[in-house]
Amino acid sequence: MSKVILRDKNLLVISPNFFTPIREETLAVSNYFSTVYVVIPQPYFPRSLLRIKYIYERYQWISLAYPDIAAFNKTNIRFYHPKSLIVPLNFIKRRTEDFFASSLLQTADKNDLKADLIHAHRLNYAYMGACFKEKYSIPLLATTHGSDVYDFPFKGVHEYSIIKYVLKNADHIIAISHREASYLSTLGYPYSKISVIPNPVDTKLFRCLPQDKCRALLGLPVNKKILLSIGSLTKVKGHTYLLEAMTSIAPKRKDVILVIIGAGSLRKFLLNKIGKLKLNQKVLLVGEKPHKEIPLWLNSADLFILPSINEGIPSSLLEAIACGKPVVASNVGGIPDIVSTSDIGLLVPPRDSEALSNAILEALDRHWDTNAIRKHAMRFSLENIANQITELYLKFLK
Repeated sequence: MSKVILRDKNLLVISPNFFTPIREETLAVSNYFSTVYVVIPQPYFPRSLLRIKYIYERYQWISLAYPDIAAFNKTNIRFYHPKSLIVPLNFIKRRTEDFFASSLLQTADKNDLKADLIHAHRLNYAYMGACFKEKYSIPLLATTHGSDVYDFPFKGVHEYSIIKYVLKNADHIIAISHREASYLSTLGYPYSKISVIPNPVDTKLFRCLPQDKCRALLGLPVNKKILLSIGSLTKVKGHTYLLEAMTSIAPKRKDVILVIIGAGSLRKFLLNKIGKLKLNQKVLLVGEKPHKEIPLWLNSADLFILPSINEGIPSSLLEAIACGKPVVASNVGGIPDIVSTSDIGLLVPPRDSEALSNAILEALDRHWDTNAIRKHAMRFSLENIANQITELYLKFLK
């Protein structure tokens, strides 16, 4: 009943994109508000250039800033895209946050955008929220997402000042992992104003399905053990170490193949490495797949592998355990918050191919309780996480 108090309130969400998990979380909490304004800043950039493969791979983050707005026409969500010039010159790049903040304030004035609460995703984007709060005197909450805590503040003096300004003005911060909460504390933000709320997973979409039927639909072999890894083909995802681990696994387990889902700038490099390591018959790079198709791939797999060098709370990991799949993952970021016991999976040091191969071989020989893994995932269900967030909203809007 207490959530009724939000019915006449408007929420302003500031985000770099509108994809999982931000999309699902925003949709869930939007049910309690009158209107939700979603602000996704965009650079002045000819979208036609994104059709060029090299440019798309290099500037993929720009394409991610364009949600399918038509899909939300019948909801109470309204999108705004304040624009700013992005020039690859350091002295101008350092002003990016200021440019976007100024553009947001102009957009708000032009469209008579009135909000009662701001929820910004990523601390560098929360700078826009802090400027909005300074002008309109409304509460600001921010959610961290990994690199905005671990990397961005330490890029330089300017970036550090951006984060300090946000921390000074944020009324509350949601850290998606205990490690991020600890980092925020070392940056001087009071621990009493931090809530640890992980990313959500749609446990209705991601659920246990018959493995043989999923493999048949995808044309995957039924007589193999399938390792599955999902993530952008970038350095931070650690695919190189996974390929090196496969050189140790392949001679010992003739029945194992690795499937990698994702796109990115390292695709050509990884294909060349697969060839050099003579893993062409053992590794499949299948590219990007529609989000609604991912449950089929996860349920086709025997193990989910996440060899990342650094992470926040990866959605792919939550989706894997929601499908009842055991995982082998790097012991970084918020991953230990999810893989909290050896009944869920095994953790290994990052950048350690030998430890990764040993853990995969061990996991292949173990019996895993699918139902127990699925039950563990329900802690991170969309409904559960959305309830925690809306209860937090209420503290600032009652």
